[in-house]
Amino acid sequence: MTPDQVPNSMTPAEYALWVKRSESPAVDATMVPPTALWQAATLMIAAAEAINQIKRAVVYPTCVFNPDDFARTMRDAEWIASPDYTAKLTQNRTMAAALAAADYAKCIPGGERMFHATVGVLSEAGELAELLQLAACPLPHEDAPTRTEWIEAWGDMNWYNAIGADAMGAALDTVIWPGNIRKLVTRYPDKFDDEAASGERDYAAERASMFADAGAIESPREWAVLPLDEATTSGMRLTQKAWQVIDGVPVSAVRDFHRAMQNLAKYIPEGGVVPGVVLSNLDIDDDVPDDAVLHLTDDAVIARLP
Repeated sequence: MTPDQVPNSMTPAEYALWVKRSESPAVDATMVPPTALWQAATLMIAAAEAINQIKRAVVYPTCVFNPDDFARTMRDAEWIASPDYTAKLTQNRTMAAALAAADYAKCIPGGERMFHATVGVLSEAGELAELLQLAACPLPHEDAPTRTEWIEAWGDMNWYNAIGADAMGAALDTVIWPGNIRKLVTRYPDKFDDEAASGERDYAAERASMFADAGAIESPREWAVLPLDEATTSGMRLTQKAWQVIDGVPVSAVRDFHRAMQNLAKYIPEGGVVPGVVLSNLDIDDDVPDDAVLHLTDDAVIARLP
C-alpha cells in the first residue's frame, strides 16, 4: 500500500480501522521495572502540574501566576528525577511490595492496548512540549516548528487516542466526544465562565452527565475485526468477493472453526492445503461476544450484535 491509496476523508470508525493496521500486536508492560514506570509517571504528574499553573494563568483571568508555587513544583520534579527518589521507593517496604505486585496492563480497563495508548499519549505530550518550547523561545541555531510539525504531532496524539477509545469499546463519535461536551455543558451551561472555571467544580455532576446511556462504554455493540487490505493468505491478498462468504456468520461459528482447524492441523503434512482460507484469516478478539455476527463492509470485516 502507498500513501496515495489512503482516503482523503474518513469517519471515526474508519480511522479506528486504519489505526489498528499500524498498531503493534505485542505489548508487554512486564518488560519495564515497575519502579521505572512509577518514577516516570510521578515525574510526568509533577511536570503536568507546572504546565497547569501556566495554563490557568494564561486562560483564566482570575488566576494569577505564583512564582513561588511554580518553583516548589519544579523542585518536586527535580527530586523525583533523582536517583535518591528511586532508592526511597525501594526502601519503603509497603511501597516496594506494592510495586513488586504491580501489573500495569491488567489493572487498566482495556488492558495492554489501553496501557499502550496511555504511555503513547504521555510520550507525545513531551513532543508537543518540545514544539511549544522551540516556538516560544527560538534559539539562534534552531528553526521554529512548522505547521506541518504541529499537525504531525497532533496526528500522532490522535492515533493513540483512537487506540485507547477502541480498547475500551468507547467510540469517539458516539461516546467520548458527546460525553465530553455534556460534561462541559454541565460546567458551563451557557458558555465559558471564568468564575466557574476557577471555582469549585462538581465532579460528580459532571461525570453523571457524560453518558446518555451508561452502558455505552461497558457494552459496545460493534467491533472492528479486520481491514480488508490486511486480509491475506500465503502472502496473497484476498478479494472482497472471497470475503462475501462470511457475511452473516456468527462469531461462535468462527471460533468453533478455529478450534477444529487447530485439531486438524495436527494431521496435515507440512505444506499441505488446509481448507477455509477466509475463516482462518480472522483473528477475533476475546472481548467480542459469541452472539455477534460478522458483516462485510466496503473496506473491512466487522462484528456486530444483532
